[in-house]
Amino acid sequence: LTLSRFWMVHPRITDADALANTLKVIGGGKLNQRLNDKDIKSSVYDEFGKKLFLATAKQVFIFDVTEPQPKFVDSFDPIASGILQMTFYKGNLFIIQADGKAVGVWKLHQTTRLKIEKMADFVLPEESDIKGEGITCAQYHSIHRMLVGGTTAGKLVFWDASDGSILSVITAYDCSVTCLKIAEESGYLFTGSSKGKVKTFKFSSGLKSEEIEPVD
Repeated sequence: LTLSRFWMVHPRITDADALANTLKVIGGGKLNQRLNDKDIKSSVYDEFGKKLFLATAKQVFIFDVTEPQPKFVDSFDPIASGILQMTFYKGNLFIIQADGKAVGVWKLHQTTRLKIEKMADFVLPEESDIKGEGITCAQYHSIHRMLVGGTTAGKLVFWDASDGSILSVITAYDCSVTCLKIAEESGYLFTGSSKGKVKTFKFSSGLKSEEIEPVD
C-alpha cells in the first residue's frame, strides 16, 4: 500500500498459472481528507472484528469493513517517534516504533464504541548485548505467551508477554532480520533476512535452526 489510496481485494480460485488474474477489487478508497502525510506505512486486518487498521508515519486509522465500502471508525496517535510496522492478534495491536527501540501493545475493547487502551511496551535494554540495535519486525506467540522480534543486527529476541522481560536472544543472521512468521500449531518460526536468506526455527527443539536456500 503506497500513497493515499488503498484497495480491498478478494482472491478467486483459478489456475495457479493465472495468479495475476486471481485478485478482484471489491472496495477501497482514498484517505486524503484524513492523512497527515501521503504514505500508508503498514496495514493489518482483524478478521474476527472485521476491522482494517492503516498506519501512516504518525497515526493509526481504523475502518469497519463489514461492507465492501470501508467505514471510518476512529484514529489515534500511538507513538510520538512514529510507526514502523503493525501486527494484530486477538484484540491486541502491536506497533513497532519508527526508531526500532520498542514494540507497544494496545488492547481494543468493543462495547457500544471502540475503546483503545495502552497495555505495555517491549523494549531493547540499553545495558544488554543488543544495545544500539533496532526492532524491525515482531509477532506474538499465544501458546508460549511471548513476543518474538527481529533486529537490525540479525538477532531474534524473545520477550515474556506477562512482564516484558527478555527470555532469550539468539543470532540468526549477520544482517538485518526483515520479516518473521510464527506457525503456532506446527511450532515453527520462519524468518527472512536483508540478504535474501530464510531460516526456520522449531520451538519444541530449543530453537535450533535449519537454513533454507533462498528461492530466486
